[in-house]
Amino acid sequence: MTDSSHRAGAWLDRLGVSASLACAIHCAVLTLALSLWPALWLRQRVIGVEVRWLLWLEWGLAGASVALAAAAAWHGWRRHRLALPPLLLAGGMLLLAIGMFTRLHVVPGWGTLVVVGGGACLVAGHWSNLRGAHRRARA
Repeated sequence: MTDSSHRAGAWLDRLGVSASLACAIHCAVLTLALSLWPALWLRQRVIGVEVRWLLWLEWGLAGASVALAAAAAWHGWRRHRLALPPLLLAGGMLLLAIGMFTRLHVVPGWGTLVVVGGGACLVAGHWSNLRGAHRRARA
């Protein structure tokens, strides 16, 4: 692999860490905020303002995180052939998909726990991918 290929993979992983962290923070903070207004999701309105856009934001963050994780896992595997980063990324993608796109998404506490756990796995996978590529580049 060339040096430019290494930089592209590092860019993917850094962007993936950022997206995964944003997703996990969003889910954790939104859960705390929504616990103050339980009727928010039941009525889908607060003071006459639609909040359905939050669902689109969550799906966008989850989709971006999954797409970046898939690209980074493939690129990292081709670069360093370590099994841990793709496993962490795949586990994170699975947890994120279960937490976001099933009925678990609306279960207070559990849905958030699964999604934040998936985000944490994605961050760990990207971090591990960066370290594996860095070790390979130094060798």
